[in-house]
Amino acid sequence: MSETPTAPTEAAAPPGGVAPGSMIPVTAEGQASLMAGGAAGGEPVIEVRERGPRFWNEPFFAWMLSAAFHLALIIAAALIFVAARRAMLQDDQQQIVIPNSFTDPSLSPGGPDMRKAAGSSEDPGQIAQDRLHDLLRSEGWAQAAGTENPSSFLQGADAGKDPFVIARGGGGSVGNAGADSTGQGGNLAPYGSVGGGGGGGAPNTSFYGTGGAAKRIVYILDHSGSMISNFDFLQREATRSVRNLVPIQFFSVIMVSQTAETVGGNELQRATPTVKEQFASKILDFRAEGQNDDLLPPFQDAFQRAFAMKPELIYFLTDGHFDPALIGVIDRLNKDHKVRINTIAFVAHDPSYEEQLQDLAKRNGGVYKFVAAKDLGQ
Repeated sequence: MSETPTAPTEAAAPPGGVAPGSMIPVTAEGQASLMAGGAAGGEPVIEVRERGPRFWNEPFFAWMLSAAFHLALIIAAALIFVAARRAMLQDDQQQIVIPNSFTDPSLSPGGPDMRKAAGSSEDPGQIAQDRLHDLLRSEGWAQAAGTENPSSFLQGADAGKDPFVIARGGGGSVGNAGADSTGQGGNLAPYGSVGGGGGGGAPNTSFYGTGGAAKRIVYILDHSGSMISNFDFLQREATRSVRNLVPIQFFSVIMVSQTAETVGGNELQRATPTVKEQFASKILDFRAEGQNDDLLPPFQDAFQRAFAMKPELIYFLTDGHFDPALIGVIDRLNKDHKVRINTIAFVAHDPSYEEQLQDLAKRNGGVYKFVAAKDLGQ
């Protein structure tokens, strides 16, 4: 007798409230028992289909999900760290600038001086330079470079001890001004660059009608005996020129006769009011004496000292000719043409030395000028 396949039928709701037509999950043993019981007793057979495995129920999926989440957190933290580090490095590159009491709207392109120049033949750039000199001639500069770390001024330090500064950077707090109640004034800010820039435009300088924008200037001045009649005029002009320098500039003066002598040391000095007045006193100790016409050693020594100070501009004044070999010496010293040399022929007319000075200025990017007796004292 062949067996007839039994079709799945709906089972009555078992105790526990399973509705008819529902799939009832049972164990493998339970399934075997049900099928065996149905075959023997004729009871309806319940077909049970086992669920297949679901991968999100597996332990490895939970581990993968956790790993991906933590990796995302690590990447986000690394990006935040890099961005913060970059901002800190930018803040560390702060530069101190001149306090805003030195700024003046007239220096802007739309300022009154600029508008006035627009309708005249005056050079607006020159007007701005002249105005800058007037503003920076203030005596409110520190007499020596500050020793404090500028970045500490923005970190909430003791306001009673730190100078008040304006600094470029991402922000921060600044202390109170250093002045005391007696009006004597406290610590002044260390020096900075005009405008806070790195290497921006330098203030102009002027000496007997020649000039140029430079922060590092050396004067080489002849004081041989042939200048005895007019040497006091040279002393006055040198003092005037140095006094017009501002504290962001550095200078040195080398006097030349039979030997070369540096006034005030063999390094450039910051043009503070104190240093400038010291020079004005020291130059009065020199007299027009000795002889250096056609000599090489004193002038060679002077230029070697000057170039050792790494200037941007040299003023060279003499009233006589020198050994032509000096031209070659200076060519070697200034082979990279980084230093401009302005030359001044002083009072005495002599085509031979005037041509030397003209050639020297031309070869070194400078200008030449003859100062006549009628120009003295002006």
